Amino acid sequence: YGDHRDLHYPLRRQRQMCIRDRAKALGEKIGEDKEADAIARFRTIIILQAIITNILISINILLTWLK
Repeated sequence: YGDHRDLHYPLRRQRQMCIRDRAKALGEKIGEDKEADAIARFRTIIILQAIITNILISINILLTWLK
């Protein structure tokens, strides 16, 4: 197969790698990946911490207004 399709193979491979890397950066998990699991847990902890902090700040603001 010495036709034009051979020229597109490296570009197709590079595009697939870019799609895979972007998915991994966004936290999408493909197959068994312990690193992705650890990153997902870490992100979940950070998000929960932010939510809890905002709830506590809101409660403090409400309590201050109600005094």
